[in-house]
Amino acid sequence: MLNRIVLASLVVPLATYLLLPPAVTKLTGKPAPHRWPLLLAGILFAVAWYLPSPDAQGIPTSNATHFVGGGIFSGLVWLYLKQQIRWRRSIGIDLVVLVAVVSTLGVGNELVELGAVKVGLLDLPLTDTSEDLLANTLGAFAFWLVDLIVLRWFRRGR
Repeated sequence: MLNRIVLASLVVPLATYLLLPPAVTKLTGKPAPHRWPLLLAGILFAVAWYLPSPDAQGIPTSNATHFVGGGIFSGLVWLYLKQQIRWRRSIGIDLVVLVAVVSTLGVGNELVELGAVKVGLLDLPLTDTSEDLLANTLGAFAFWLVDLIVLRWFRRGR
């Protein structure tokens, strides 16, 4: 199981870092911005697999993994997409788009987990899907709040 975790903790960040910029550039026709959000997202995704998570009502969870590796990872992907598309800041639209990104990636992750369990690649309990999606969403929301606070702080400094 450890080898699969190591593999998963490396494949997703590498694929995101290498494949997302050319795909978005092709779709938008704009040159790719700096990839630092994707680099940081990849590092956090890899580290998230090894974070301890608290039990929820006596049941082991992967809440910390999903908060960081799902939610904050999604927030950084969202930030990269915002830079690429160069849209103007709108608090409401930012939040809606971030929720769409974290929801899409979170559901995609849960479907991959389900498929891996069904074909025998992983032995995971699938009873915590709702907890995982909640942790993803809370992580993305925390990222959004930090982004909002940091942006306001920089505006005041100008």
